[in-house]
Amino acid sequence: MNHNTAAFAELAARSLLLLHTPPPGLELTVLDNESLQDVSELRSAAADLGVSFQSTRWPMAEYHDASTHGDVLRDFVLANPSADAYLFVDSDICFIQQDSVRHMVDDLEAGADLWAIQARVLTYSEPSPEDLFRRAVLDRRGQRRRLLLRAGLIDPRSGAEDTEFTHGGPVHERCRSVCALIRNSSAFQWITRHFGLSSYWVWSEDPAIGGFGDTLALPSRVFSAMGMRFAYSRCGVFHFSHVATDEPVNPRFRAACARLLDVTRSAPTVEQFTTVAREEFRSRDGIAEPPASGCTGVEAPSTAAGQGDGAVHDFAVSLREAREACGVDLDAAAARASVSADQWAKLESGRVDPAAVRFETLWRMVSVVAEGREDRIRLLYRTGSAYAAMLDALL
Repeated sequence: MNHNTAAFAELAARSLLLLHTPPPGLELTVLDNESLQDVSELRSAAADLGVSFQSTRWPMAEYHDASTHGDVLRDFVLANPSADAYLFVDSDICFIQQDSVRHMVDDLEAGADLWAIQARVLTYSEPSPEDLFRRAVLDRRGQRRRLLLRAGLIDPRSGAEDTEFTHGGPVHERCRSVCALIRNSSAFQWITRHFGLSSYWVWSEDPAIGGFGDTLALPSRVFSAMGMRFAYSRCGVFHFSHVATDEPVNPRFRAACARLLDVTRSAPTVEQFTTVAREEFRSRDGIAEPPASGCTGVEAPSTAAGQGDGAVHDFAVSLREAREACGVDLDAAAARASVSADQWAKLESGRVDPAAVRFETLWRMVSVVAEGREDRIRLLYRTGSAYAAMLDALL
């Protein structure tokens, strides 16, 4: 979906088609959401690529902060009810792995209880490793972010605000639409038609209910209540982030997009493009690269507390697998993290007294096994989420 992001949208379409062999029946559509910029080049590129170009019925909202993202997606779903699945792609992403969408399809078909698969998201603006680990812990425990909503009554004649209400609530977990593959079903059609795919706010003091959900958070919530889940693929896409809302666009983003767009327009081989993409994205802020293969679906973290021994097991397995994959000997790792080998072994075996594990101690241990790994960002977040699950269950 494009809104004043024509060059980025063209890159998204070209990188998708370059890295994938389109299967029979695949239909690609660029949805232009009332762009104020010239879209003639994007329209021409879409025609050259065999991609449909459509303008949406949604003008800019009267109030600047209102988003029509979910409205556009809803219209598209209802206009195409016979599709096998829907691949939602933000305009400011770049595909960087060959056949990643095919792997996402395989993941979706492999899980009868899956309603969606979301690609991993890489970006320039990653926080520091320690901040990421801390955020994973707080996010898993529902404490990472809170939003404050202010709502007022407006006199239709004078335009004056009469009364203001204020409410704070957490940000709810969701399948993000940045790159999401959704299985079409009667349930998804029903949710889309009657509830929509837009952001929502529930005015409740119960943190399990009240708060904010961004695009696709509503179906995420309804499907969860139905016993369905979404999962993360190990395949990744690069997300420039906030290109449609930030003005002016980050010059670094523009330069990277222009460089990669020039490459895709020159009819490169897959290897030529991925080499340039890796050079571009890995040269900035130490961004981790997703694995080249093995895009196996991974469950989204649960928001429910009290997972019991399973939560401890998840953390133990995450820490052990991370250490073994890194090839770090247990004794050596313990020494570098300034903990005893016995304490480390107890954590890996799931025999742990949570009161004896301080956050700073855990961070030292995880940082030891993450050091030097190209996928350290994903590893830190995964281990941090497992640690938070353990705290929820045991504390």
